[in-house]
Amino acid sequence: MGVTTLLSADIRAYALSRSVDHVEVYIGDRPSLFPDTTGFSLSTLQNAQVTIYFGNVHDYSEDTNASKLGLDWTLPTVWQPGANFITSSYRGVPISVQVNLIPFDVAFREADVLVLHGQHSGGSTYYNEYIDSLNYDFARYTPSGSGSYRIHTDWTGSGTSLTVYDQNHVVVSPTKTQDGYTYFSLVKNNTYLFVQYSEQTHAAKEIVLSRDPADATKISVYKAPNSPDYYDNFTSKNSAVEGLQCRVTYKDGSTEIVGVWNLTNTLVNENKEAYIDLSYGDVTVRYDYVWHPFSDAMRLALPLVVGQQEITNLVSGNSGKYYFSFTPMVSGSYKFSGVGYYTQFPYPHFTDPVAEILDASGKVLKKVDDTGSSTNFNYSMQLTTGETYYVRLWDYFNETSFPFTNEKLLSLTVSWAGIDPMPTPLVDSTALRVAIYNARVKGIDTTQAEAVLALSNPTQAQLNDATAALETAIANKDNPSPLPKNPFSSGIFGAISDFFRKIIEFFQRIFGFFGF
Repeated sequence: MGVTTLLSADIRAYALSRSVDHVEVYIGDRPSLFPDTTGFSLSTLQNAQVTIYFGNVHDYSEDTNASKLGLDWTLPTVWQPGANFITSSYRGVPISVQVNLIPFDVAFREADVLVLHGQHSGGSTYYNEYIDSLNYDFARYTPSGSGSYRIHTDWTGSGTSLTVYDQNHVVVSPTKTQDGYTYFSLVKNNTYLFVQYSEQTHAAKEIVLSRDPADATKISVYKAPNSPDYYDNFTSKNSAVEGLQCRVTYKDGSTEIVGVWNLTNTLVNENKEAYIDLSYGDVTVRYDYVWHPFSDAMRLALPLVVGQQEITNLVSGNSGKYYFSFTPMVSGSYKFSGVGYYTQFPYPHFTDPVAEILDASGKVLKKVDDTGSSTNFNYSMQLTTGETYYVRLWDYFNETSFPFTNEKLLSLTVSWAGIDPMPTPLVDSTALRVAIYNARVKGIDTTQAEAVLALSNPTQAQLNDATAALETAIANKDNPSPLPKNPFSSGIFGAISDFFRKIIEFFQRIFGFFGF
């Protein structure tokens, strides 16, 4: 008898006519379930991948989707901490999927602490006896004031939700959802648990909790900015309030310190008036600040030396942006080079140098950023002898503030970019400019040195003498001369002096004892 050969379509038809051996359901990570079982959704199981194995047909199997099979799932009557099973059946063959229940006290104990206006990143993985793979992220918060609070979330994908529980395990319903915020009414000194659920391994990318600005009744300045900025036509309003903090009072009488990044600030500049209106909800405070004109920034700019690298974090300047000056001794092509370095501030990254080259009046001649595929920059331009140019340098990722540390953050170098070698200048005032800068930093008068620098045709000898005088003044400031030694403090004179001092002290004690 010959062998019957079945085509693939015939094999499938034959297999489907046979009995089902077993069914496997694959849903990726085993789902975890928080105690709020009433809100459990079967959508994850409905979209699960199902493999059906048929008997006696060379282990023939067929992959499909659970929803296509029309499976009816049965939930547990009573949920238990740990393993629970959701069941169904297909053609008489039982199907079981395990779900892990996370007890409330476990979630509460493991929860991170939320802070107002602080970023809380979801998906912090931890394991215990109840959890195989984490689909939840927990955070708790105890408000210091009663009222309306709002939560902003930045979610990574679909199937993500946020639920708030009070300390009695009761779900706190949102009061409203508006403009990307979800609002809740929270009571002072009660602890709340914020639960983010995701069908993926991470919950929310970010969650930020804050008071409702509509509850604010008063705002006042609490802390002045870290340092004043230099303004050219009032274009940099954000750095004007870097470090500025305000105290906000709410309807229930509680207060909160709020940074400017949480406020709406408006720079009033129509008449170049030096103040900023800061708003939070419907309340506003006006902050008056000291305006430093562009000329002040230029006067304190660090002089650049051809071929010498200068590091910005060693420069005392305004918040975030640093100023350098360069006066070429000969006309020609010069190259400005900016280099970034790895830093931990305010997060681990390589700094990305950005610069603006300005003329003496403050006009921006060129803004330079990345060169080619590099985040560093190289830019060449023609400069004129005797003209002073300025460079404003900052980090693209951190324009508003820089720490004053020993860590190298950015560097700026100017070099000769001409085709021929750089000609030797008749006079070179760079050393004097550097000395003037160093003297200003130490509070030393530089009037005479600046007068020499302002001469139309100063000689090199004049420049050198002025430089030497300033360097001597700086050295004396750093290492002041000791006071002359008293000749009567030692030897026979010292002994006699000490003898009479002790006699005077003796009589002072006697008279003091008798009340004289």
